[in-house]
Amino acid sequence: MPLYTCKTKYTIQPRDTCASVSRLTSVSTFALAYVNFLPSNCKGFPGPGTEICVPQRCKTHTVRSSDTCAIIAQANRLTVDQLLEYNPNINWRCTNLRSLVNSALCVSPPGLVAMKVPRPKTAPKLVHQDM
Repeated sequence: MPLYTCKTKYTIQPRDTCASVSRLTSVSTFALAYVNFLPSNCKGFPGPGTEICVPQRCKTHTVRSSDTCAIIAQANRLTVDQLLEYNPNINWRCTNLRSLVNSALCVSPPGLVAMKVPRPKTAPKLVHQDM
């Protein structure tokens, strides 16, 4: 299981839910609940104005009712084993996905989100120096 720690803080807004905050902050719903000591179903999600911890980011996928682990894995160029590794709340047979509909899953390793690096507009000029 990934080691989840508090990386940043987020202040809950009036219409926020556990799932909406996880999607907004690019973390799995499970990890958000875990670092904030909430039940896995996010019952008792804190109210507006409450500051909560946000764990390591990942590329996320919002679970749809038609999803299977194989479909999610294939769409994100993962193996099912990788999907399970990144999401310890999915059981080994993937039979609990229906209970995770609308929640966010990690489809990249938590904490290893690729950052976009701006490309230079022109190629750097090489300078030749005689020695």
